[in-house]
Amino acid sequence: MKQEELKKVLAEVDPLLANAVDSMISFIHAKGIDGVPSERQIEQVNTYFDSIVSRTGKDYEKWSEYRWIASYNIEIGAIPCLEHHELDYLHKVLESIARDHSYYEEAQVHWHR
Repeated sequence: MKQEELKKVLAEVDPLLANAVDSMISFIHAKGIDGVPSERQIEQVNTYFDSIVSRTGKDYEKWSEYRWIASYNIEIGAIPCLEHHELDYLHKVLESIARDHSYYEEAQVHWHR
């Protein structure tokens, strides 16, 4: 499936998920498995993460669990457009973003494969 088609399909279900998946696929395709997502790409992922937390009644005690679930949703959404090694790298990046909102600043300085 092409990235544009995937975004249209996902947008019918959840536009924020569609943007996050599209953003992460674009990141992997542009930077490969050695790059760091842009601040805008991370912002789209965090927007989707925050939307999942807000849909759950703002149970902030489970905030991190919801962010992990959201990261898996993005990974699953990206499956049709990425190869296995790219999905592994995407998992690592999303795991880092899910752990910390300030990932972008940290990644610019400390990101190592």
